[in-house]
Amino acid sequence: MNRLLRITIISLALLLFSHLNGSISSYNRLEYKNFTVLCHSNDMDEGREIILMAKDIFPEIARNLRLLNEAPITIILAHSDKHFRLLTDGKVPEWGGGAADTHNRIIWLKPSKLIGSKQTFKKIVAHELSHIALGMVLNGKSVDRWFEEGMALYHSGEYGWSQNLLLARNFFFGGTIPLNDIDRVLNFRLEKASLAYQESLSAVKYLTEKYGKEILSKIAWTLRSNTNMDLALNKTIGIGFDEFESQWYKTMKNKYRWYPIMDYRFIFSLLIILLFIAAVISVKRKQMRKNWDEGELYGFK
Repeated sequence: MNRLLRITIISLALLLFSHLNGSISSYNRLEYKNFTVLCHSNDMDEGREIILMAKDIFPEIARNLRLLNEAPITIILAHSDKHFRLLTDGKVPEWGGGAADTHNRIIWLKPSKLIGSKQTFKKIVAHELSHIALGMVLNGKSVDRWFEEGMALYHSGEYGWSQNLLLARNFFFGGTIPLNDIDRVLNFRLEKASLAYQESLSAVKYLTEKYGKEILSKIAWTLRSNTNMDLALNKTIGIGFDEFESQWYKTMKNKYRWYPIMDYRFIFSLLIILLFIAAVISVKRKQMRKNWDEGELYGFK
């Protein structure tokens, strides 16, 4: 995360507290251990569900990151899209369902009715809790966006067949985004942002598959010691960032070389094109045969 983004997030926290201080009586407070959920009276049931989600999700994330600190975490549930945009000063893209201030351990969430299914909402809660947990490990140290978002997706399980196809399509046709460019993901449109997130997840999963699940916590704790990603990777996996990205890219390129047989839409489009070409050839051949027959009829050789 670059310095400008860090400043933006902290300013969001200050903005949030100014709103809260102005209307604190309109919020209800729910608590469980180190979790506090603030929501309006009409959203109390959803607030309780968030408490249950957090107490189930966060301990596993903390174990994966070897995090023992149970610092207080505040979750703010907006009661509408307008309210969410007000709390975050419109800094979160339209496609975003939540946001996190890792410095102050605050999460903002859109209501689940704007997200879709409860399962999707739970994944967003897990995603933001992962940001908070990583922030607690790093203790204010900035981190590359691809690693942070990849970790959040890894912990929340926000991936499936359609996301895999998006990744495969871009590796096959050469439309991928360099990992360092993912720092600008909040400025991307939805499809490009989706690709950026899936690449982040792919890079993080590649690390776990090659070096074991514990490698994520090792990198995170190494980054905490005033170390950039290049040095952290050198210390934990023995190669720098450029070599890691090159190896990851080659592995993914090889993995998705069979992309055309994975995507039924690609196959369907290819069949349509082949059928069209076959039809054109058939018409041309019939026309040539007709011309030939007419030539024989009139005595032309």
